[in-house]
Amino acid sequence: RLAVALAWPVIADPASGLRAGAALDEVLIHGADLLLRDPETASALRPERVVRFGGLPTSKAVNQWLARHAATDVWLVDPAGGFRDPQHRASRVLRATPRQFCDLVAAGVGSPAGVGDHWLGQWRHADRVARAAVERALAADARFLTPHLAQSLWQALPADAVLYAANSMAIREVDAFAGARADALQVLANRGVNGIDGQVSAALGAAAASRRPTVLWCGDLTLLHDVSGLLAGRLHDADLTIVVSNDDGGGIFEYLPVAQAVPRSVFEPLFAVPHGLDLSELARGLGWNAVRVTDPSSFTAALGNALRGGRHVIEVPVDRAANTALHGALTDAVRSGLRREPVQ
Repeated sequence: RLAVALAWPVIADPASGLRAGAALDEVLIHGADLLLRDPETASALRPERVVRFGGLPTSKAVNQWLARHAATDVWLVDPAGGFRDPQHRASRVLRATPRQFCDLVAAGVGSPAGVGDHWLGQWRHADRVARAAVERALAADARFLTPHLAQSLWQALPADAVLYAANSMAIREVDAFAGARADALQVLANRGVNGIDGQVSAALGAAAASRRPTVLWCGDLTLLHDVSGLLAGRLHDADLTIVVSNDDGGGIFEYLPVAQAVPRSVFEPLFAVPHGLDLSELARGLGWNAVRVTDPSSFTAALGNALRGGRHVIEVPVDRAANTALHGALTDAVRSGLRREPVQ
C-alpha cells in the first residue's frame, strides 16, 4: 500500500518471501540484480532516498548500487535496533516494525499522488528489458544449467510449498532468475556467518515444522558439508526433497577475482575443491530416493513425484565452466538490451 501510494519501486530480496504472489505486482522489480550490473543503468537510476527493511540484500549488484550513490539518504527500519548496517550507510535508523512504519507513512501520504510515477516507470522499463533479454538467451540455450534450473524450480513449486534456498549460489540464482509467479511461496534462507553449514538439517527442521511440501535447493559442497543431515532424515523418517546442482566443486569461487588471479592448478584444489562423487549413490546409501536429471522435462517430472512425500534427492549435474560462461553471457545480454533501450 505504501509503495503504490508513493509510486516507489520495491527491490525484494528472495528471502523476504515477497518475490512470489500478486501483492506487489504494480511495484515489484524482479530483475534488480541483473539490471544493476550494468554501470550506465545503475548510474541512471540514482535514488534520493532508500528505505531498507531487514538485513543486507543478497545481491552484490544492489549493494554496489547503494555504495555508488554515497549521498543517498538511507533509512533503516529495524524494530530491534540491531547491527544491520555493516556498510555504515544508514543516515537514519527507525526502531519500528515494517508494518508500523508503513502504516504511519501511508496515512501521511493519503491517496496515491503519482509523484513518483516517472521514477517507477524507469525501473519498470529497465526491469522489462533485462527480463526479456534473459528469457531470450535462456530459451535459445538447450542445456540445463543453473539459471534454467532456477526458473524451472521457481515455476514448478505448488502454492503451498516451502523453498529453502541454501547459501552460496542457490540463493543468488533465485535472486537473479526467479521471475513473476502468481502463487505465493514461502522462501526460507540462512543468511549470515553460518555459510553452507547445516543446510540439510535446517531444511529438515523447516519441513517438520511447516508440515508442507518442502524443497531444499543447494549445491554439491553444501550437501557434502551436512551429509549427517541425510542420516538424520532417514532416522526420523523425514519428508523433504533436496535439489542439488552438482558442478563438482565450489562454483561460487569462479565469479570471484581469485579465479583469474591464480593458475587453475592452484585454484582447483584450494578453492573449487572438486570431489568427483556420485551424489545420487551417496543419497541412496543413506536411505533416500535419488534420481539424476539433465533436462527441464525430466526435472519437472522428478519434482512432481518427490512432492508426493518421502525423502528425495534430485541431482542435476552441471558443467562448471559452461555454467560460469552462461552467467557471463546473460550479463552481457542484459547489458546489450539496456544499451538498445536505455533508461530515459
